[in-house]
Amino acid sequence: MELYVSLALLSALMSALLAYQIYRLDHSRQYASFIPVMFSTGVWSLFSGIWLLMPSSYVLATVKASYIGVITLPVFLFLFALDFAGSSWLPRVRKKVWLLWIIPGLSLLAMVTNSLHGFFWQEIRLDRVLADVEVYDYVPGPWFFVHSIYSYGLVIAAAVILFKAVRMQKSLISHYALLAGIAAPMIASIIYVAGLSLLDYSPLILTLAIITFALTISHRFYQENITEIRAMQEKTSELNRLYHKVVYVSGRLIQAEPGQIDMAIEEVLGTLGLATHVDRSYVFLYDAEHDEVSNTHEWCREGIPSEKDNLQHIPFSEAVPRWRHVLMGGDHIYIPVVRELPDDEIYVDERAILEPQGIQSLVVVPMFSGKHFVGFAGFDSVHNVRSWDEESIALLKLAASIIAGSLDRVGYEKALIRARDEAEDANRVKTEFLANMSHELRTPLNAIMGFTESVAEELSPGEHREQLGIAIRSSESLLQLINDLLDFSKAEAGVLTLTPQKIELFQLLDFVKDTFLPGAKEKGLDLQVYASPQARKTFILDEARLRQVLFNLVGNAVKFTHKGHVKVFADATPLNGKVPCRSKKHPDMANRTEKQEEAGNDDTASGPLTTSLPDEGVSGKGPLDGAGHEGEKQFDGFIPHRLIITVEDTGIGIRKEDQGTIFKEFVQLSSGDNRQYDGTGLGLNIAQRLVSLMNGDIRVQSQPGEGSRFVITLNQVPGAAD
Repeated sequence: MELYVSLALLSALMSALLAYQIYRLDHSRQYASFIPVMFSTGVWSLFSGIWLLMPSSYVLATVKASYIGVITLPVFLFLFALDFAGSSWLPRVRKKVWLLWIIPGLSLLAMVTNSLHGFFWQEIRLDRVLADVEVYDYVPGPWFFVHSIYSYGLVIAAAVILFKAVRMQKSLISHYALLAGIAAPMIASIIYVAGLSLLDYSPLILTLAIITFALTISHRFYQENITEIRAMQEKTSELNRLYHKVVYVSGRLIQAEPGQIDMAIEEVLGTLGLATHVDRSYVFLYDAEHDEVSNTHEWCREGIPSEKDNLQHIPFSEAVPRWRHVLMGGDHIYIPVVRELPDDEIYVDERAILEPQGIQSLVVVPMFSGKHFVGFAGFDSVHNVRSWDEESIALLKLAASIIAGSLDRVGYEKALIRARDEAEDANRVKTEFLANMSHELRTPLNAIMGFTESVAEELSPGEHREQLGIAIRSSESLLQLINDLLDFSKAEAGVLTLTPQKIELFQLLDFVKDTFLPGAKEKGLDLQVYASPQARKTFILDEARLRQVLFNLVGNAVKFTHKGHVKVFADATPLNGKVPCRSKKHPDMANRTEKQEEAGNDDTASGPLTTSLPDEGVSGKGPLDGAGHEGEKQFDGFIPHRLIITVEDTGIGIRKEDQGTIFKEFVQLSSGDNRQYDGTGLGLNIAQRLVSLMNGDIRVQSQPGEGSRFVITLNQVPGAAD
């Protein structure tokens, strides 16, 4: 009993799996009519085994469920036989298939309502008990015999049809085996219906027959599709190779320099030509002004003559009007066999061009720059006829678009290079002009200032001496403007240099104080200068350039402060390490300045004013790098220091949004009362360039109405050891 249940459930499972397998493999649904056969067989087998496991109250319902498979199977088998054999009766049967379902439908109805009339089973009685399982005897009713005769008739008809079909076709099983596979379950069913067997073995035997027949279908399916599958595999592999070649083409053209683009295009044409097994690949560029196309790039397989020289300045509209219309519309030209082109007038010009070249097949794809047609790429097969699929042509279109984009990119890059060269030439001329003019202006101005000062010293105090004083101060302002322009022009030209030497920092600070003290006192400001003990030592620095930076910062502080104080504080911190002793020419100062300006927002900070100094790490080279001279100097007794100089004031302050722009050239604050202060807008920019040249930076902290604090940090400054 357990064995029967296991076999029944296994038969149902096998039917389901085979139905799914055929559905999954048969993409064309050639054997779709076999799936219902397996479904009915599975239902029959499943419930034939389940009823032995059910309680007595559910046995009848389970038996009726199994008869769903019994009643529907003959119809499905008959329809499948017609389909499998390709019978001419199949279309007519399908049109009136409902006739086949009249008796099965009435059989299902009679079975479900049997308790009301007893037409299907006259009596259902307990026959015996096997292993605690109650086995019932179903006494056939009149409609049961109608159902049986109809079902056996359909099965026999299906067997005959399949027998003939299998006999005419090559298969894994013979037509006799097929006949036995259908006859065996029929005999088992007759034995069960006649009451000669307690259990119905027909679904199990039928499942074996179905499995055998499923193998036949699978074999037939694989026989019919194996060539197609292999072709699809080869096509997929070919597309995959072509895809990787297109990816390579993209990378190669992206990396190509403007001067190498022609060589790169011919190289990728060769790559694509070999990958697609053609004999010639080429690019034609379109001249919209003259409506001409010219063969600009070409690759030919060995032994294939070049046609490049023969295909120049071809009138597009006259030579191949069909190509012009199709390609400009974004479509491609595909000619499978050139010699089979129609004799229509529209193809005459094409044949006149293609046949002399010995071309048998070709495909041509358009090239666009945005929405503008720029040319086309073609692939000719000379030795053999070559067929193309849509997927391969789509990849060739992509490759052509990449080539067009590369030509565009190179055109833009060449235009940018020309514009850059022109801008550099103009900038160099401007810089040379400013430098020359600065020298030309400064020489007579110095003479004017000298004579004016001499005359002023000889005059007694009065209106004339006061007017000469105004002239002297104006001359000094003009001289400062000229000096700023000269330094700016040097910085732009990359020739701003340093001359390091031993200096006493505190003496430099005292000089700065003495210079600006009269002006500070005149405004009632408290000007203080302080150097920490570590800063009161000898350092190796460019004194003139550091003085220029301090003059700018302290001068601005005095200018923009009306009450309160201006403080200058210097501190130095010894660092571990050796003093850099090799000095060399500094790289292009313009490049360093641009980088510094890009980081301008990072070099600023805002917040309440304090007297604390920033505690930052030290990195980078020393101030001797970029000193503007070559050679080596040994600085015995010197060690590297981090030097911090702070200029703090209680002036008008700077808004946060303006702090990132004050170091840019020709920038002056335009808000509030700042417009009343004169200046060129070059001082802070030059100061920043000089500090950057000394391997340092300037940072600003400021609040409007509270004042500003500028912090200069110089790294790796050689200073005397303690």
